[in-house]
Amino acid sequence: MLAHKSSTTGWVGILDSTLRIISKTLMVIAATLLILVALLIAADVFGRGLFNMPIIGVAEVVINGLVIIAFLQLPYTVRIGGMLRTELMDMLAPPSVKRFLWLAGYLLGAFLFAILAIAEWENMVNAFINGEFEGHVTFAVPVFPSRLAIVAGSILATMTYLVMAIPAAVALFTGNEEPLNMLKGQEVEHG
Repeated sequence: MLAHKSSTTGWVGILDSTLRIISKTLMVIAATLLILVALLIAADVFGRGLFNMPIIGVAEVVINGLVIIAFLQLPYTVRIGGMLRTELMDMLAPPSVKRFLWLAGYLLGAFLFAILAIAEWENMVNAFINGEFEGHVTFAVPVFPSRLAIVAGSILATMTYLVMAIPAAVALFTGNEEPLNMLKGQEVEHG
């Protein structure tokens, strides 16, 4: 395993390293789930086409599975800079504006996913307490895992954005581009 250069030290560096490990682990789990969902879909298509025997519940599993996959990958996507960003402004703006845009982007991302986690929290708790299921009589899928993935992925994305905002804030307020350059390098190195 390659050594990771953290752009921060102390407790923030420990949090950054922990988030890095968690985000990579969740990404691997999400990729594995994606393969399993693809195999399930393929088996359903072949069963339907060759034997006229579809697999019951594929639609429900796929719908909830894709939500889980998307939100498990979210912290890693944030970490590697994979979220939508206008790089034209980054190329054309003066350095002080660039530093402000990076910090503003991280803080807005943290705010967005914090709101999503807060908004979904009650739905997640209710799905667990009430044993909420989605589907029909012949096959029903519990909703709690997908709700949990939304809340957990959003919380981890919020934390990742906040940790990434620290070097961006240092760069903005000190004028020192080094923390921001290390952060950009971390994004390029993919976590």
